[in-house]
Amino acid sequence: MRNMQDHNQALILSSLRAEIQYLTPLMQTMFKEDIEFLKITTGELEERQASEQGGAGAGAGLVPAEFRYVKAVLVSLHEDMEIAYRYFGHCRIIKVDRMLAGDNVARASTIAAGRKLLVCNDPEDEAVETVEMLHAMGVDHLTLTPWWPGCGMDLSSYDAVLYTGFYEYVPSGMKEYIDIGYRHIAFSTLFEISIFFGLETGHIRRDYEESMALLVRQNYALKRRLDREKTMEKPGRRMGAAISDGETLPKKEGMDRGKTPSHGFAARYHFSNIKGNSPMLQDAITLSGCYAESDMTVLITGSSGTGKELFAQAMHNGSARSGGPFVAINFAALPETLVESQLFGYEAGAFTGASRGGKPGLFEIARHGTVFLDEIGDTSLAVQARLLRVLEEREVMRIGSARYIPIDVRVICATNQDLQKLVQNGRFREDLFYRVNVLPLHIPDLKDRKEDIPPILSDVAREYGVRRNLLSGIQELFLEYDWPGNVRELKAAIQYFSVIGRNGHLCDDQAFERFARAWFRQKKADDPRHAHGMKKSHGEAPGHVLREIYMANQENR
Repeated sequence: MRNMQDHNQALILSSLRAEIQYLTPLMQTMFKEDIEFLKITTGELEERQASEQGGAGAGAGLVPAEFRYVKAVLVSLHEDMEIAYRYFGHCRIIKVDRMLAGDNVARASTIAAGRKLLVCNDPEDEAVETVEMLHAMGVDHLTLTPWWPGCGMDLSSYDAVLYTGFYEYVPSGMKEYIDIGYRHIAFSTLFEISIFFGLETGHIRRDYEESMALLVRQNYALKRRLDREKTMEKPGRRMGAAISDGETLPKKEGMDRGKTPSHGFAARYHFSNIKGNSPMLQDAITLSGCYAESDMTVLITGSSGTGKELFAQAMHNGSARSGGPFVAINFAALPETLVESQLFGYEAGAFTGASRGGKPGLFEIARHGTVFLDEIGDTSLAVQARLLRVLEEREVMRIGSARYIPIDVRVICATNQDLQKLVQNGRFREDLFYRVNVLPLHIPDLKDRKEDIPPILSDVAREYGVRRNLLSGIQELFLEYDWPGNVRELKAAIQYFSVIGRNGHLCDDQAFERFARAWFRQKKADDPRHAHGMKKSHGEAPGHVLREIYMANQENR
């Protein structure tokens, strides 16, 4: 028989019995025989502990005998965290976060636009969080007000409620009750449980990808339906709008679509600027177009030069925040000492050299807009901890300040590194990874979609005035080369050729083609991944190129 100390046991702890009844079968289905799930309410736990200690009341922190081999405690409500740490401080305490998925959004999208609904949950923070999730997922065609048992709200102006599976939390006497289904357990929680117990995560990852795909499709379908109905946007019914009864928001400065922002932080590129017809690229464009309709965090991955910021700007310009600022920061380009002051700002006198009046950080500057965190894999663990709070709480604290400032921004992150490997190596926080990897988007390398080279070639050549007949004769060279620097390297090559071929008298078409072929030969020779073994030393390369130029010009004479 297996030693119980080696057995994977987890305890589901909640002050609400309905929460336990909901979570237990879900966890048992997800983890099957890998983890044994025990359950108890906080009230029963304290009664049992007092009974085992003879009612002395001094045994707080001593675990009842049946839970002595529990390794992790799952807590779904913030109010239960204190008792979990009191009794199970020696165990891993895991907060069970919730999420809305595609099926929830699909049900909410069937509700007629413009309706005024109570959103019911228990306790207060769960009700407010549900409203915020619905807004963030694009359900902005309804006026939603959070309600929870005991809140004392006047319900005379409401006749319908929306709830997420728990009918026992709704008020009585309403004409209509709309159930959009239980909120799902967040994938970040499932990953945390699996990793803690040393279990495989492949099935969770597949479920995550399928859920995100469904969510995006439902969100996109909702937006298209609302566009067809030409539903007018009203205060209190859009993403990020006020959620209390009767409350409206003033018009956001600079948020008119189609107008150029006056704040100086503008995104230049749109989806029309992304050139290419390959299925891989078109899938990325379609997915990012769906993401643009959401306010959730996006993580763009891809090699250097693939166009991650191009996609980020396009998503910003395709979103409801297009009139707001697009503020970008590249962590690889900033010294560690400047990152925090740039991101979060500082108060007057916070450090030597600080501006007299203090300075707002980029999260404040990007109000009503988008913050683009490029090369997020290069951030230090200290900065990652502060970023985690920003993403979770949507508030920042300036350096030298003692108060938090609420922010209203959409966050898009990008990296050319494997963040999961960084997590395994202890260089990137696991909790931050799950916060930024909500909507994943991968941009494929140019070598994997070479059918995109001709349209990119044509577009960039037109931009730099390269004669089309010059490039048509060497197009196969562009297709044969692997472009390790991706679109950035391709664009630099065309800029280079635009200078060489600018003067037809010095370098005619035939000489240009000879020189271009020599240039590509040299590029392949300089690439250590190239297998032809024709690499020259860096000291010989300039002479090699100059000889080709000289021979081409001699022939032209």
